[in-house]
Formats: sequence, C-alpha cells, structure tokens
Amino acid sequence: MTEWKECKLGDVLGLITKGTTPPKGQGFVKVGINYVKSESISYDGRIDRTKFAQIDEETHKLFKRSQLAENDILFSMAGIFLGKNAVVPNDILPANTNQALAILRLDQGKAYPIFISYYLRQPQVIDFINNMSGQSAQPNINFEEIKSIDLLLPSLDTQKSIASILSCLDDKIDLLHRQNTTLEKMAETLFRQWFVEDAKEEWEDTTLDEHAEAFRGLSYKGSGLAENGIAYRCII
Repeated sequence: MTEWKECKLGDVLGLITKGTTPPKGQGFVKVGINYVKSESISYDGRIDRTKFAQIDEETHKLFKRSQLAENDILFSMAGIFLGKNAVVPNDILPANTNQALAILRLDQGKAYPIFISYYLRQPQVIDFINNMSGQSAQPNINFEEIKSIDLLLPSLDTQKSIASILSCLDDKIDLLHRQNTTLEKMAETLFRQWFVEDAKEEWEDTTLDEHAEAFRGLSYKGSGLAENGIAYRCII
C-alpha cells in the first residue's frame, strides 16, 4: 500500500455541478432526451434505463450545465438514495439529469471514473456520507462535503486494473441473476402446466390435513439445555 496516496475527492475533480429540474414539469415528453433521476441508479452502480424520464431538445439545450458526458459520475445528494452513484456510459447520451444528482467530472489524468465509482460504494465511505448528512427527515450533502471525502489512490494503471477485475465480477453476478430469473420463470411455467392447465379430470380437490399430521415443537427452558445430548433445532 506504500504506492497508494491519500487525497480528497475534490483533488481529482475537474468539475462538480448538479442537475436541473424543469419548473412545474415543463419540458417532459414521451420520447426525447434521456433524463436520469436518482431512482435510475441502482445500489450496485448500474443505470436502469427503464426508470428514465424524457425531456424535449429545447429543455436539454436550456439546461446546459447538467448535460451529461461519458464517464461522468452521477452521485445522489439527497433523500433515500443518498450516496448511490454510477458512471455515465456513452450509449445513454445525449442525457440530462435533475437537481438531486451531483455530476462529478474527474481529471482522468489523476483518477479513473470506474475505480472511483467502486471506491465510493465501500461501506465505510457510505457510513461517512450518512454521518455527514445529519439526522434530518431529508438527509442531504453539499458540494463541499462531497469534495471532502477521503480517497486512497494507487497509480492510474492500477486503478484501471482493479476496476476491470471488479467490472468482470459484476458482469458475472448480473449474468447469474438473469439466469436465475429465467429458471424461475421456467419453473413457474412448468408448475402451471402440470398442475393447472394439464390437470387430469380424475384428480380430486382435497386438503393437506387429509394426508398428513401436523405437530408443534416444544418451548425449551434454559435448564433443559446441555452441551452434549440430543440435537435441538431452533428457528429464529
């Protein structure tokens, strides 16, 4: 760790700004420019395109400050989504965002966006962010507090290597989740086919108590416990 250097997040930022929310819902359309919201960002750093809103091109041009660029880090500044972050991919551009999200544009000669995104998702960093936000009903942090977050950075090449490994692991986890969802849907389909759609006419409606007996367990007392003896399964 001797080659890792301590610094603040603000030391590696080229720009920090935030999004803009159109007044009274003006500018929103059914099909237009992607408009990213706090709820569009998952806790594992992914951007959910199904949770975008859409704004018209005129509104997008008007809100020039919050126009997104590839590799920007979107950082949730307030509310129940406080601390969530994600890196902006090229395939959602052009895009804009609202005032609940800070836009962190890094000096990429100092820090690699994907590495910083992972770094900011560490439990100890999230705890630090929550402690800064106070105990108000609507927790929030400001730009200066975001810039004060401590970083421990290796060389840029090492940052990229670490980010690549973590991204591959995340992709594999995501693939397994999707495979599991597919298998669950297949099981539901087979269950419905076997027991509902293709149910035999000779099958009879019945109840479980006609085929099984149910017994309750015993409530143990401390005096009945021993280090050795018969195993006692306890469900908490």
